[in-house]
Amino acid sequence: MDQRAEAQLRKTLADPKPALTFFQTPLGKKIVAAELLATRRDQLAKNAKGLPKIEASDTRLLIIGHLAQALPAREAGAEVTLAIAGIAADSLSSMIPGLLGGGQAPGMLNGQRQRLMDQIGTDLNNTLLYVYRDLSDDELEEFATFAESAEGKAYYQAALAAIRAGLAVGQSTSNLGQ
Repeated sequence: MDQRAEAQLRKTLADPKPALTFFQTPLGKKIVAAELLATRRDQLAKNAKGLPKIEASDTRLLIIGHLAQALPAREAGAEVTLAIAGIAADSLSSMIPGLLGGGQAPGMLNGQRQRLMDQIGTDLNNTLLYVYRDLSDDELEEFATFAESAEGKAYYQAALAAIRAGLAVGQSTSNLGQ
């Protein structure tokens, strides 16, 4: 999984230097730390019933809106959900052959992608406000500026491609060695 993701990232991201430079700055390290904290097992368990509603100034909401548009969070969340659902569908198909009608599962899952992205998008701003709650408005603005830049867009599109390759969403297990 990691090898597929890394190979896709290398293939898709022509110049990794701008992203590496950004994420090695104090702000970049702070962003990575905030994301790692938000995805720790204890934090996920703590927020299993939903994140608290975060109150923010109009300025902060505007910056978060820009960040929500720049980051492929909807797409990445949908890919992870589809990968988990795909594993479940494959397991069910192997336990009860013929239940999903020979190859229907990938099509059914792929038909859910947009619905999942829409669901994720409904609370994305609040999620980002929560994850990046320890960043100042200036830091959020700098992050959004990077994410919206040509270099940031290239990085995040390559990262999304890497996630897809790593999770192998929609690929049969016979294609995973490729």
